[in-house]
Amino acid sequence: MVSYLGKDGWSEPVIAPKAGDYEGMEPFISPDGNLFLFQSWRPLEESAQPSMDIWMMNKKGDEWEDPVHLGYPFNPMRSMYFSMSHRGTLYTTDITGGMGTGKVVSIKKDGENFSDFLDLGPIINSTGKEVYPCIAYDESYILYTRREDNGDSNIYVSFKQKNGSWSESTIIDLGLNKVSMPRLSPDGKFLFFTYTKERLQGDIYWVDAEIIEASRPAQ
Repeated sequence: MVSYLGKDGWSEPVIAPKAGDYEGMEPFISPDGNLFLFQSWRPLEESAQPSMDIWMMNKKGDEWEDPVHLGYPFNPMRSMYFSMSHRGTLYTTDITGGMGTGKVVSIKKDGENFSDFLDLGPIINSTGKEVYPCIAYDESYILYTRREDNGDSNIYVSFKQKNGSWSESTIIDLGLNKVSMPRLSPDGKFLFFTYTKERLQGDIYWVDAEIIEASRPAQ
């Protein structure tokens, strides 16, 4: 779906052109506004049975080009949810272990080519239930969701250290017990997330991104 911001506020949501032609979810637009990644149940010519795969659209002028089915390492059904730094490094959830599992990985983009998944390591991927990464635009920290054993989910943050490694992850205290899908505003000043009251019933919230810095471990 897409909603447009005008002088009178947000327009009523409508189905997004091209991306919304088939059932889909988790849309992501790159920081420069020219790359659109999303998951979609849309058929391939060589496949009679569509799967939930990753598709991409490039922007040409003011228009989005037709969706293109991405190959390896994204498909078939190998990843979900995207974030990208200003350097063009992608971060996604590796779901090759099966539904209900996940780990945070990065992907380098070189022109039209993508690297294989790069595991961010055990400091972040400690339980096998780490999903929905959101990288700071300067890659100084990463946010992600961890599904807890009691059914809750929390948003964690890990900071990039001087030696290039990630710090021990800490929970961002949002005062809610089932939060997920962190996103940053384009200027990095606000954190958006979802709160699920019960299955399939949730809302979108936002908060000052200063709450992220407040979680930074003492030096």
